[in-house]
This record gives sequence, structure tokens and C-alpha cells, in this order.
Amino acid sequence: MSLSENTQYWLERQRAEVAAIPSGEWWVIAAMLLAKVEFAYGLDPTARATLRRCLERFDLLQPGTWNSHAREAAQLCGRLSENQWLEPEVRRGLNWLSQPEVVNYQGESMRQRVLDLAIQTGRADVAAELTSSAWPGRAANQLVDACGLAGWAKDAAEMGRLLPRARAAIEAAGPAPQWGSGTLGYRLVRACVFAGLLAELPELCKAFGYPADEAVIALGSAPDRPAYAQARDGWLTNRIERFRIAPDNHHWHSSAVRHAAETIRRLGDADGYAAAIRHFRDVVLAWNPNWDSFACAAHCDLAVLYGNAQEARISAEHLDAAKRLFDGKEPGVPTARGNRSLMATILSDAYRYLGETDLALRFAKRSTHKDDRQACIVHALILGGRVAEAEVELAKLDEPRDRAVKIGYVLLSEFRVSSSSEVILCRKQLP
Repeated sequence: MSLSENTQYWLERQRAEVAAIPSGEWWVIAAMLLAKVEFAYGLDPTARATLRRCLERFDLLQPGTWNSHAREAAQLCGRLSENQWLEPEVRRGLNWLSQPEVVNYQGESMRQRVLDLAIQTGRADVAAELTSSAWPGRAANQLVDACGLAGWAKDAAEMGRLLPRARAAIEAAGPAPQWGSGTLGYRLVRACVFAGLLAELPELCKAFGYPADEAVIALGSAPDRPAYAQARDGWLTNRIERFRIAPDNHHWHSSAVRHAAETIRRLGDADGYAAAIRHFRDVVLAWNPNWDSFACAAHCDLAVLYGNAQEARISAEHLDAAKRLFDGKEPGVPTARGNRSLMATILSDAYRYLGETDLALRFAKRSTHKDDRQACIVHALILGGRVAEAEVELAKLDEPRDRAVKIGYVLLSEFRVSSSSEVILCRKQLP
């Protein structure tokens, strides 16, 4: 699939704005975003060159900025098979960890970042120094780290030997703290994917609460269709159940369901996609929302899902439900100050995803929050192909870094759903 004329125009505009940024932290941040956009659209050689230039200037970053962007760099290096580029960052991270003021500021997150980089680059010596003693204990964490090393080395035999031992050590540690088991499960699932140990994935995902998209995506192109269906259905059911029982943050859980369904659609699984949105719709229609903005988000997510399934009538029904909530015409649903402005941005996003630029702009302008309003307007104009109007809006931003970041986020919006992971897993492929 070649880039559309509109996408090509805005990608060149993003590159021009990045080039206009004076060299410094902001150049690195904007260049990293550009590399992610290029990778998302299947432009691997270009993304590789941008990422390389970006990593060469990581010395410009402060510890906190380095910590977050080293994670993004690691994700891209892994996807582009350039893990060796991260070796200087292992050394840089170890240097940060030798400075007490940095450790006091960054704490555990810096240490975990350096450990992850060491595992990805095959630095077993560094990983051994940094292995955590937190739950489920040092011995179990050493086994999980060893699985990661085997995964990145694509050593299926070693991974197969270590995985049962790691799981046994985790089970022997007793009940996990909140998110603890899921974090370890995510690392083990990813290690199995990297090592090509796909037969283990369905049961492993089930044991750890379906922690990673990678398993479903890897199985989506594998010949074992029953294994794929098992992982897919468990993944979706897990996220829909989280939405159903969560006491709060339903907008986040709704977007997680939509992200899963959209991933399955990108895998070419039309039947799985249709079943997913039917299941989600049944839950939403039986749900008693605790805030109108949460209900608006769920209906808009369903509208976009059904729109992508070419079910225009059902999509319109959910948009109508969202607009009734916006207008305060849905009795019995609690509301709060500020929710109407928030719902305007939610509706604007939904119409933008559905290609209804005029309606997206109409609702964007009803947001009372300046930054949200501007973001929705720029998104709608760029993706709607209205170049001249978009350029007028971008001209209101004083700095090239602000314009570069704004354009980058717009171009990535097709691949992300709200708070979903920044890792681009299902992307466009060019011939």
C-alpha cells in the first residue's frame, strides 16, 4: 500500500519542522516521533536512518527525558532488528545509576529501564547486577531475565528449558501484588514471541491475564489457527470483562477493547472482528454507566468499530446515543462539570475516525478547553485533507517543535486508540 498524497504531504511537513528545530533535547524528542511515524507507515529504511541520527544525540537528554525515550528507542530498535545500537545506552544508563542524585530522582524506573536495555542487547553481566529482589524474589526474577535474554537471542531451545522453571518459581512465590503478575507475564510472552516459541502462547497468556498484544499478532500469521483463536478470544474477553466490572476509568477500558478489536481487524480476521464488536455491544447495552462521559466514550468506540465493519446503521445508532448524552437527554446517567466539553472532544474524535470532517470540526469547536479544541481541529483538518485550513491552524503555533509534534501525533492516530500502547505492532506495509 503506497502512501496517500495527503499523508505524504504531512510526512514531508513533519520532516521539515524537525529539521528546523535547533539541536537540543527537543530535536531528539521530535526526531524520535518522526522515526515512529516512518516505521508505522512501513518506511523501514527511512525510519532506521532517522532513529540512528536520533540515538547519536541521546547525550543531549537529561535523565528523566532519557529514561522515557530510551524505552521508545528500544521498541524501535527491536522492531527494526538493530539491537546493537542500544549498547551505548546501556553504558549511559549505568552512568546515570552511579549518580545518587539521579537515583533519588528516577528511582526504580531508571534501574528497570537499564535492565531491559541490557537484556535486549544480550548483556547478561549487566542484567545479573540489576536483577530485582522484589516479588517474586531474586531467584525467580533471574529466571525471567534469562528468558528475556534467550528470547532476544532467538534461542527457542533455551527458552523452552527456562520457561517452566520461571513459571514454577513465580507460582511458588505466592500471591502477586497488583500488576506484578501481569508485568512478568508480559515479559515472558514477549520472550516467547521473539524466540518463536508460539505453541506456548495461548496457555501462557491465560495464566497471566492476557498481558500482551504480541501473542495474538504473532499467532495471527501462524498456521495453528485453533491456537490463534484461543488467544484472540481470551484477549478480547479479558478486556471486555475489565470494562464490565471496573468501578471507574471506563473510557480507558473502552479504548482498550477497541484497540484489541482494531488489531484483530488489521490481522485480516473479519469474523473475529465482527464477533468482538457484537460481544462488546451486548455488554455496553446492559451496562449502567456511572458518568455520562464514560458512556459517551463507549458508544463512540462502538460507532467507530461498526463503521469500520461497514455497518452504517448500527454505527449511527451509537452516535445518536452519544449525542443524546452530550445534549443531556439521557435520563438517569450522572453528569459532572466539564463533562460536556470532554464529550465534545470524544464525539469530534469519533467523527474524524469515520471520515466526517465537518461534524468533527463542529464538535471540536464546542470544547471549552483551548488545547483540546485546537488538537481536535488540527487532527480533523489534516486527516480530512484540508491542507490550507490545517496550515492556518499550525501557523498559530510559535515553535517548529510544537508543529512537528502536533503533525506526528496526527499521523500516528490511525495506529493508536486513546491510551493504547505506543508500540506500533500492526502497521501499513508498502510494496
